[in-house]
Amino acid sequence: MGVLVVTHVVFAVAAIPMSLVDMREHRLPDRYTLSLWALSAAAIIPSVESAAAQLAVVSSGVVVLVLWLLAEWPGRPLGFGDVKLGGVIGMQLGFYGLDAAFIALALSVVAGGVWAVWMVTTRRMAAGDHLAFGPFMVIGALVTLVLVAGG
Repeated sequence: MGVLVVTHVVFAVAAIPMSLVDMREHRLPDRYTLSLWALSAAAIIPSVESAAAQLAVVSSGVVVLVLWLLAEWPGRPLGFGDVKLGGVIGMQLGFYGLDAAFIALALSVVAGGVWAVWMVTTRRMAAGDHLAFGPFMVIGALVTLVLVAGG
């Protein structure tokens, strides 16, 4: 089993408690996001000369930039934990191309939007309430990983 696959498995396992914390507290703890970021970077170090590793770093930076801009948007729709998680996702999926990271983000938005509509229509959430976005980012990343790395 390659280092990259192990990194993906660790991400998937760590995503469960991280998502539960985010749903309960609306925050993504640094002990998860920064640890996963370090692990993802460690997977890149041995192959830093490869185009895939360089693309992973670029992908991480682009995703962080996009999410950081959204976190600064009026109304602050994202938290900085989402930005850090996005960097991890960008690095994990960047090995497969920048498009994989954006597919994961698109799936995250769709999954979060469907959930929010369901929560509002069933009156479990008001239209202006905040929704923990981390779990949907994880869902988008895991689905994308299965699609691009597994098949």
